Amino acid sequence: MVSTSRHGANRRYTHDDAKHEFFAGIVERCADAVWSAVGDSRATALFMTGAPSRGEATIVETSNGLYSLSDVDLVCIARPDVDLGAARTDAARAVARLNRELEGVCVGADATVKPHGFAGQLPALISNYELVRTPELLRGDRAAAELLGSVSIDEIPTDDALRFVHNRCIEQLLAGRDGGDDTADVASPAGPPGAARTASELDTLRSYYSTAKLMLDLVTAFLFVRRHVPVGYAERVRLFIDDYCERPEFGALAEEIDPFLEELPAWAGFKTTGDTRGLRDSLSEDALAGAHAAPFALMMWKRTLGDVLGEDLSLASLPKAIDRLAAMEGPVRSAARSARTIQSSARRSLYPTSVVLRGALHASPNARAYITGLLLFFSGLGSPAGASVADIERHHHHAGPIGGPTLRAPREWTREALSRYAPFSLPAGLSSTTDEEMRRILLCRLARFHEEVLLGRTRSDDDTATGAGTD
Repeated sequence: MVSTSRHGANRRYTHDDAKHEFFAGIVERCADAVWSAVGDSRATALFMTGAPSRGEATIVETSNGLYSLSDVDLVCIARPDVDLGAARTDAARAVARLNRELEGVCVGADATVKPHGFAGQLPALISNYELVRTPELLRGDRAAAELLGSVSIDEIPTDDALRFVHNRCIEQLLAGRDGGDDTADVASPAGPPGAARTASELDTLRSYYSTAKLMLDLVTAFLFVRRHVPVGYAERVRLFIDDYCERPEFGALAEEIDPFLEELPAWAGFKTTGDTRGLRDSLSEDALAGAHAAPFALMMWKRTLGDVLGEDLSLASLPKAIDRLAAMEGPVRSAARSARTIQSSARRSLYPTSVVLRGALHASPNARAYITGLLLFFSGLGSPAGASVADIERHHHHAGPIGGPTLRAPREWTREALSRYAPFSLPAGLSSTTDEEMRRILLCRLARFHEEVLLGRTRSDDDTATGAGTD
């Protein structure tokens, strides 16, 4: 159902009046800028999509005032026979200016320009289902609502839930990254071992936001597999805990993730309101740490992988689960995808031809990039936060056979698997570096993969089959 802004509808972005007015001002500012740049002579309608359009904007209180952790995702529908290239260029320039102006009040804005026949081009994916589920019409005629089209949840392939989880895990992995030189083979010492920059207030809030998205979208993926996904995060969490976790067939899963179940409502409350006080009152400092989510993510990932493959992988070791994931494509599809990568000049800078060829029959470059990210995230190799993950894993190990033995892969296997699966251009002698240095180098490459492949595909109007998920 489409609601309208500026044309009479009472769309709420969050329950708090002050936060609603704050975000409404940002939305109008973004809509004005993009609509002016594209022009009503070239555009039929402008929509906002994502969590804010269904009343779940994450607006937090900071020492400098309100700040939006939710971005403003805009979709502009072009009129027939419009020069899409020019319209997209103008929209991109407007967004670049907006993001400079919004720094300090909002995480940012994004806008895509879709062709007039966009509604008939939407693949059945989770990202597209969420895109068109509760859009808000910001500019244009209400009759333009049908231009967004619709996606049937029953047509979404099960394996898209797995890709959805992979993307969230990659985002969480990169959320704690300090950055670094993507071209350097060896990092120069920046201080004594363990030295780290003190996180700013916004860094901490963004970390909370990333963890909330991961925790909640792991539940969302579970529900998508079962074709039962309420609109809001709070409703999804209630359905998961009060219904599915009470069913006998999910008893083992409920037992395995039990320590995390009481945390989910707090994360949903934060994600949908930005209430940091309630979040901190409900969760311990350990639970608020980003690494704390890794064991829950591993258990839910194995459940989703098992759902896709039709197997019970709840007790599978990480090596076995990774092997099953790598074999999913099959040699023919892996070879075909690898061949397309070699032919793409844009991808060759990220994936060297020699590395692509070595793994062509085992997994495509994108699949191997996902595996690399999962290995780093689940193993905690070289991460200063690894100790907190290990503490949780020991708790599971002492609690019983479920969970503990499956969580932590041996260090030697992890390093060997990373060297085998990583599809990127890597420096010589990587296998002899420290865990921390191996992690730094691979995170640099994964950051490029995230920007060029995942986000790049999401923002490309020529490829709507992203599966990258929405806010």
